[in-house]
Amino acid sequence: GCEQVDLGIGLTDLNKTQSGSDASLSAAADDPDALVRKIRKHGPRRMAFTAKRPAAVFISHLSGRKPIQYGLQPERVGETEFFVLPSPSGLAVRFWDPSWWHKLAERHRAASMQSRLTAKRGEQRQRDHAAENNEPRGNAGEEPFDAGAPGEA
Repeated sequence: GCEQVDLGIGLTDLNKTQSGSDASLSAAADDPDALVRKIRKHGPRRMAFTAKRPAAVFISHLSGRKPIQYGLQPERVGETEFFVLPSPSGLAVRFWDPSWWHKLAERHRAASMQSRLTAKRGEQRQRDHAAENNEPRGNAGEEPFDAGAPGEA
């Protein structure tokens, strides 16, 4: 089956010790430093917060900036870019707007396609280099095919 990691998607929480609505979570249990360490360790290209409260805590921790809006944020940790999305929780239905989720999906798809194109170009350059240097074009470990001179049996 398809894993989230295979799609370049990881899941985590800013608050690993409590659960509930944003209003019921204690700020003392938020751990933005732990999230920064995870980001540096795993190096995701993009990360999305599915609610404004944890996003605001994290962004404020990085830059001191308040308030935040939905969408792409200017802050980065390494190459990781951050998005704030409306919560899918039924408690936040008055803020629901799927267009922000679609924008993130489009950006992720475009970046994934660009990565695949870059990889294909690299493979083509290797093939071109091998051809220029008269290197065998077969699979690794295969002997090149030689039909012999005309008339040889």
